[in-house]
Amino acid sequence: MATFVLNDEKVKNSYGFRIPTKGISLKRFKANPVMLDQHWNSTSAVLGRWKNVEVLENGHLTAEDEFDEEDEKAKLIKGKVDRGFIKGVSIGVTFDREHMKLAPDGVWELTKCELFEASIVAVPSNSNSLRLYVAETGELIEENAVKLTLSAITKTENFNTNKMEKLVLSATVLVALGLQNADDVAAVSNAISTLSANYEAAKARVVVLEKSVKDQAELQAKTLVSTAIAEGRLTADMQEHFVTLAMTNYETAAKIIGSMPAKKSLAATLINVGGSAANAEVKTAEDFSKLTLEKQLAFKEAHPDAYKELFA
Repeated sequence: MATFVLNDEKVKNSYGFRIPTKGISLKRFKANPVMLDQHWNSTSAVLGRWKNVEVLENGHLTAEDEFDEEDEKAKLIKGKVDRGFIKGVSIGVTFDREHMKLAPDGVWELTKCELFEASIVAVPSNSNSLRLYVAETGELIEENAVKLTLSAITKTENFNTNKMEKLVLSATVLVALGLQNADDVAAVSNAISTLSANYEAAKARVVVLEKSVKDQAELQAKTLVSTAIAEGRLTADMQEHFVTLAMTNYETAAKIIGSMPAKKSLAATLINVGGSAANAEVKTAEDFSKLTLEKQLAFKEAHPDAYKELFA
């Protein structure tokens, strides 16, 4: 069991601000002190929980790890933590813009927030790694979006300070956003929102397209294999293996199946052996009796009506 520093109020995080520990609400977190893997909000990413959550006099927020050792993934990560290979932790908090204040030393401070979760991470950006969530939806906020917001606040609000941060966007970014310049903060914000919405819509379309392609590949593979089984090239117990192969590499599967001989029926084989000449020879029952047994069987199976007439 290791003790992690979840927050150090003296350290500025990668977003460009720090969080006074006294302003962090722990009520929600203590009710569900979940430990996630890299801020992945999924039941499969729950590694365990945090114990003995404490606020120390030096402004540190600390907690002890308790991994779910019945889970193989959690057990593996616990081993890396215990052996000192993983040391990073990152908190996820929800916040309101109104609680972002500029401290006397010129550093932004998030004076109030709510602790959402704490994650084990491989490489935190600094000793006070942080992720921010939208309070209403619980969705993660991109780091650049937070930095843009801080720049907007600095530019539009009066904090009785001469320190003014200017929002700087490259020409490439401006083109992507459809803007001429970055002076209109509202326009930048709207453009980013539109770009984000378009991105999400595109992702949704990709998911639908990928499913359609997968369904088509599966149908094509199953058709190839079922035809091969009907032709006697494959047996039923080989179906699953060849369907999987065909979905992965249709060309290879088709080549392998094509190289396998189709199963021929006994009648077809005997007819090929007997030939049309044998059929022409059979006019009477006596003619039939002169054929070999194989040719008799072939004639009977290929010409059942003629066979009946011979012995009517």
